[in-house]
Amino acid sequence: MRFSLPIALIIFSTVSCPLSAEPRDEPGIIVLNIGAKQLFVDDYAVDELRGVRRTMHQVRKWLGNPVLRPEHPWEQNRIATRDAPLWNPVERRWEYYYFAHANKSDNEGRRSYTCLAVSKDGLKWEKPIVGLYEYQGSKKNNIAKPGSQTRGDISLFHTISDLNDPDPNRCYKGFIGERNPLPASSPDGLKWSVLSDKRIPSGEASYLVYDDLGKQYVATLRHKHENRRAVTLSTSKDFIHWTSPVLICYANERDQQRGRHWLQRHLDDTTKQKPFYNVPAEYDTQVYAMGVFPYEGLYVGLPTMFYHTGHNDGLSDVTLSVSRDLRSWKRVGDGKPFIPLSSTGDGFYDTA
Repeated sequence: MRFSLPIALIIFSTVSCPLSAEPRDEPGIIVLNIGAKQLFVDDYAVDELRGVRRTMHQVRKWLGNPVLRPEHPWEQNRIATRDAPLWNPVERRWEYYYFAHANKSDNEGRRSYTCLAVSKDGLKWEKPIVGLYEYQGSKKNNIAKPGSQTRGDISLFHTISDLNDPDPNRCYKGFIGERNPLPASSPDGLKWSVLSDKRIPSGEASYLVYDDLGKQYVATLRHKHENRRAVTLSTSKDFIHWTSPVLICYANERDQQRGRHWLQRHLDDTTKQKPFYNVPAEYDTQVYAMGVFPYEGLYVGLPTMFYHTGHNDGLSDVTLSVSRDLRSWKRVGDGKPFIPLSSTGDGFYDTA
């Protein structure tokens, strides 16, 4: 696996998951709201189709990418994120929490940190001096929360804003810990308190969002299914008590076939980055993670498909899926890449 150093912006134009678990018999929480806007990514609101064909268009990546680059000593190994930018209506700015990994540890042996970047337009980002934590003897940095010495059991993950919460100490919410995280809250996104000592079962790749359709918090979590990476779902009404994770997204035999075809096309393309290892006998398709968010009356999922090529090496891209109830997911575009890998030599870094 390779890690990307900068962070980029993708511009969206509105225009089974087996991957999925078995569909449920009970109705979902989303009903068709006549008179409201409809996003026709699926056939839920369509009675009949004649002479038309649904086409999935890939996203256009902003030519000014990347929007965040490593520039400070505590960022020199890499920067990455599993969050989306947050809009702060009070400060009228975007806030972006990202992970920074240093080449060398600080005085306490740490090498990982959660840092803050801010922007007025989402394109030009600044890294303000937060002044809370020392790095190599100085607090002149943008570290919002230091991590641990290793993978980060005390690291801050998945920060979201929740200004509608009546408790001023819960305006920001997030998970503490990379694996099996704990729910936490903050009044300002900088000073954090753990809300419960009950961990949410998960591997190291997960996502968090507030679901304004179901009025709940939604976490998509990493788990194993049939010895492959897969995604489960856990929800909460109060951010303290979470439901037991249920399987929602995994790679079935159809995905294995798609994956082998994807790899063959990728390997035949001379403009594409090649993996370090290419062992056809070890080819395996897995769902590395899936970000989920509500949009125009339904749920949009972005499953990251990992195409294993041997010796723990591989390539990945992002596909598109849709759901009306968060549990039964339908793949859009027959599994074709929605956010494709870039070609080498064109100035992009997201090539593998």
